[in-house]
Amino acid sequence: MPTRAAWTSIFFGVLSLVTGRLLGLIELFVIGSGLLLAPLIAFGLVRRHGRLPRVTRRPRPKRPTAGEQVDIDIDIEFDGRSPSIALTERLDGATTAFAEVPAARAGTHHRLSLTTIAERRGPMAIGPSTAVFSDPLGLFARTVVLAYEQLVIVHPRRSRILAPSFITTEGSLIDALRRVSGHAPTDSDFRGVRSYRAGDDVRRVNWRASARRDTLLVNEFEPQRDIELQVLLDVDSTRHDAESFERAVSVAASLVDATSEPDCTISLHTTGEPIVVRAPTDALDALALIERREQSPLPNPDPRDPSVAVTRIIVTGRLDVALSHRLDALRPRHGVGVIITTDTSDVVVPRPWMSIHVDQLELLSLRWSSLVRPRGAQR
Repeated sequence: MPTRAAWTSIFFGVLSLVTGRLLGLIELFVIGSGLLLAPLIAFGLVRRHGRLPRVTRRPRPKRPTAGEQVDIDIDIEFDGRSPSIALTERLDGATTAFAEVPAARAGTHHRLSLTTIAERRGPMAIGPSTAVFSDPLGLFARTVVLAYEQLVIVHPRRSRILAPSFITTEGSLIDALRRVSGHAPTDSDFRGVRSYRAGDDVRRVNWRASARRDTLLVNEFEPQRDIELQVLLDVDSTRHDAESFERAVSVAASLVDATSEPDCTISLHTTGEPIVVRAPTDALDALALIERREQSPLPNPDPRDPSVAVTRIIVTGRLDVALSHRLDALRPRHGVGVIITTDTSDVVVPRPWMSIHVDQLELLSLRWSSLVRPRGAQR
């Protein structure tokens, strides 16, 4: 399209032609013709810019976390001669970067770097990349799209926690799982003794070792059962506001991304098909895109293997009467149920469900440590 300079040249060109014709001055006629011809030549130069440069973007990291810095490398490769261009890069619909790239020959390579913050979970749009080609005099410009919009999935914020394991962890959740799993240890499972803690089965007290050390000791055994950790994210909009829902999503993301041992399998259950977490990326991608829904009941998944000890964790906003009445049906048959709330409620969690309240994501690891913590860690 013509620039302001081109329109100025056309205006004075027409004016010079008219004045030269009226006054009979050949000089003004020549000047006017030149002023009119210049935009036409500029138009031809811009239209014949040759092959468009190729733009490649490389965001780092490829799957950022909300609040994390994202570095974007923009490579521009010229396969043919090109005039100077003004490159504009957009991010989430706003102009983020503007750079002047000089005229280039075939085989020339330019790299630009862009740094931004992934402010929220979900898809983050990078692009489109547009270039403005112009002639040396700046009389004519043409805008073309060099690279279309590219989406980057931003994962929810997470807190580092441990998945339950009979081998490496202890805590009230592990003790409850041992009680409901019905595991009767034998001498071949014996692994050692430790100090007695409140809630330990008195049948596991090693009286001979306790007498020798003058303190109460209990036997520890190797477990024979695996653990299935089922994470149920409640997306019902009646139990969430926007803030508590984001916390609930982050709590669920922390659980599916928890550091686990081989005896623990993690699965995510929301509104679609369950996701077995072999690598956390798929589950985190799903959580990055999830939204609240009206009248969305919680699923009631069956254990993948009837022989495993099930830990079913419901992550919700505020516990209401409707969900409280469903908890009896949602409690796993041979396992333990845990409620994690991210908003305050007057409804009491019914027994035997265990519960913790997380009003700030930074407190999740502290509250979770009462349920699951490394074996031998200080409380």
